[in-house]
Amino acid sequence: KSDDPRYACCKPLRLNRANLVDRSGLSPKERAEVAMHDELVRRTCTVCSLLHKLGGDFVIENPVDRGNDTDPFLKRYYCGPDRVALNLHPEVVALIAATGAKILHVAQCRFGGKFQKVTMLILSPRVYEALKSKGITQENQ
Repeated sequence: KSDDPRYACCKPLRLNRANLVDRSGLSPKERAEVAMHDELVRRTCTVCSLLHKLGGDFVIENPVDRGNDTDPFLKRYYCGPDRVALNLHPEVVALIAATGAKILHVAQCRFGGKFQKVTMLILSPRVYEALKSKGITQENQ
């Protein structure tokens, strides 16, 4: 838990959107936690890449980027420049580039969820096109 009122439950361990590998200012315990998260991201991207190479599809769900104040859609969810989203992680950037994956921001209620919670989906191209063909796009949320 952080003493900073902006982080009521905990402090973000990645505070540098421009350099996600920066570990300065982290305790040894926090460094270990970030390393574990990086490994989970690496494994997820490896599995998604292999699925794509074998002709399969993938979807990665994560909260929207609350640190992006330039995207017109995301601006309304902006919480500050120290928020870092999964799609900025170097492994995910490489996965998107290698597979042609697309990012879609959707409200979970659109898929039967009880709440509107806006979520980021990283979708393999075929899944993206399937959703788009059903009229599910970021523009119509």
